[in-house]
Amino acid sequence: MITYILIIATIFLAACTWYDYSTKNIPNWLILIGFTIGVFINIWYLKGLNSWLVFGAIELAFILLIIFVPEKYIGGGDLKIYAVLYAIFPSLSYLLYLILLSSLFGYIYSVFKKKVTILFADFILLAHIIISIYLII
Repeated sequence: MITYILIIATIFLAACTWYDYSTKNIPNWLILIGFTIGVFINIWYLKGLNSWLVFGAIELAFILLIIFVPEKYIGGGDLKIYAVLYAIFPSLSYLLYLILLSSLFGYIYSVFKKKVTILFADFILLAHIIISIYLII
């Protein structure tokens, strides 16, 4: 089951990376689709009232994130990607490793490239793939 969840997360991240490269923006409708898929996966996987309450709270936090962090701000899409990935795969250790690795990759890239703007979704995808391989093996 965990393999399928990681594959779904990888497909979502690939779509986010494609949109980030083509438009330099990650649309809210894509984030909303990923979040909805994550909520349904976890309600089906966890089953029970506690999962409904937990994901109701996560959904409220997500809606507030969409309202208060518009698409045009720097890092707004990246925060939303992290929120969706946590909804799809609700593991705090996964999320912390994902943030750590993607930030490390972004830092290394910025040191060598000296670019002013960095599209960060590809680093999140790379970190997710590395963590997924580690979790599957």
